[in-house]
Amino acid sequence: MSMKKTATALLVNLILLVSYQVQSLSQVSSGSQSKMSALVRQGYEAYTDRELRKARKLFSKFLEKISTPQTVDVFRARLGLARIYILSPDLKNTSEGRKHLEYIIDKGIIKSGSGESPDQVREVADLRSQAIFLLARSYHLERTVNKTKKEDAFRYARRYYRQYLDEYPAGKLKSRVILYLAQTYLRGTEDEDVDKAITLLEDFVNSPEGRQDEYYAALTYCLGQVYHLRKNDLETSVRYLNMALEKGIADYTIHSDTLYKIATIYDKLLGKPEKALGYYKKLVDQFPVSSRVNVIRKRIEEIESGHE
Repeated sequence: MSMKKTATALLVNLILLVSYQVQSLSQVSSGSQSKMSALVRQGYEAYTDRELRKARKLFSKFLEKISTPQTVDVFRARLGLARIYILSPDLKNTSEGRKHLEYIIDKGIIKSGSGESPDQVREVADLRSQAIFLLARSYHLERTVNKTKKEDAFRYARRYYRQYLDEYPAGKLKSRVILYLAQTYLRGTEDEDVDKAITLLEDFVNSPEGRQDEYYAALTYCLGQVYHLRKNDLETSVRYLNMALEKGIADYTIHSDTLYKIATIYDKLLGKPEKALGYYKKLVDQFPVSSRVNVIRKRIEEIESGHE
């Protein structure tokens, strides 16, 4: 397998760390107590319970009855429908989902003094930022074997990821947007730009904001992979992988893979088995049921006995 394909396969694992989480009902539908709002609340309750057909029916019923097209509940209902159409395999209708997202992005600019409360203005801004994010993801994850369509999809994904960063520089999805935007530069398309991906990631993780971000480990893990597999800069790769470990990687598989990768870089590629030893021992201690344990134990014995 080529380095590019290997890098792509490994970076896909990051979905385990940063998969898009649907907001809870209490975050999404806490506004008006009107009859129409009740339909939206019921829609999100059905969505949370994975009753997606029921949720789609409730959101659609609400939109059919509403007479004012730019209320908070309209944006909530449209975002709910978009999630169903884009994220649900059984009810997938990406083009219809994108129409709802484009509506929110186009119409969801409500300012103070418009008749909505300050809380509603803030919520509409939040719903709009989620719409931009989900629209970018819908293009990023588009499955096609057609090379031209794939490149076009990535260009659209980048456009909306950048729009998110431009319009919501302090948005709560910022670190995920940065990670996903960087991924679009690492996917083997004609406009691939590894250096641009590295700059994007490094600028964030080396900032005070980035160092405190909950996805810091995922971002530094990604940098470690890129420096190893795309730049062959092993020392820098190890530095970023260690940064990911220090911050704490919650995912079991990626945590063990990171320890193993650092160990093998030191042992097999840099010729420093004594530095690899500590990482091998951590793997055995922390992941005793790993499929690699027997091989690692043997390697520990070889290093400690001087038969390197």
